[in-house]
Amino acid sequence: MIRRIAPAAGLFFLAPLVAEFLLGNLPITMLFALVALAPMYGGGALLIRELARRRSVAGGGPLDAGHGVSVRTKRPIRSRASSSSGRAVA
Repeated sequence: MIRRIAPAAGLFFLAPLVAEFLLGNLPITMLFALVALAPMYGGGALLIRELARRRSVAGGGPLDAGHGVSVRTKRPIRSRASSSSGRAVA
């Protein structure tokens, strides 16, 4: 059972490490932020992994799914930030 859970747990915690710490957005002294970032980044990564495994998707399928998840999660944040009245802009 540990052989099945270990890759998923590794991906869950590796995704925010690469996204925030390795790219230099956050300093390594803020490693405690991993607790808050892991569900956000790791959850999406696990969702893409499971969809790709269950549907036997190969090639660019997981990359397309990753792009879709990133666009979907970032759009509401960007639209609220660019609105001067505080309402979301479509």
